[in-house]
Amino acid sequence: MSCELLEKKFPEIFKEFQSTQGELSVELLKVRISANLNVKKTSELLDMESDEYLKYEFGDVSIPVKKYYKIIGKLKKRLNEDDNYHVDNIKKYSIQ
Repeated sequence: MSCELLEKKFPEIFKEFQSTQGELSVELLKVRISANLNVKKTSELLDMESDEYLKYEFGDVSIPVKKYYKIIGKLKKRLNEDDNYHVDNIKKYSIQ
């Protein structure tokens, strides 16, 4: 499906897909997958409920961008503190 068709048929999905939050949700997903984590374990590492974490992973545009940076930074920090996880190849994020 082309971007134009997505925008025409599903404008709300297109808006989230094109947002900064949408881009950051992809980075968050990359970190989770690179560490071979499921949603439950990831949300535990972030001290949040799975439903709340999934809002970030789905690119919820109602969540401020700063919170995305904070969550990504926190997850990477927690993973880097544990030698069982290797996420060095993923961009480092911090609150900006």
